[in-house]
Amino acid sequence: MIRSTFLCEDGRDLVVTFYTADPVRVVIVAGRRTIELPQALSASGARYSDGVTTFWNKGDQALFEWANGATHCRVRH
Repeated sequence: MIRSTFLCEDGRDLVVTFYTADPVRVVIVAGRRTIELPQALSASGARYSDGVTTFWNKGDQALFEWANGATHCRVRH
């Protein structure tokens, strides 16, 4: 388990916990919402998606997408 905090361009903070054992997934806490996403196929980086919400990260950057929006995020150091 690895936990990181991401600061996004739209001002939100995401606390993301990466689970590397089966089932591989992320749990994202965004404000009062908790979202669990399974790992999805990716040509580059790590991608997690339930078909509506997607968290895609590579290094210290990420793209967080949902049904009607998206924001770029960066690991908070």
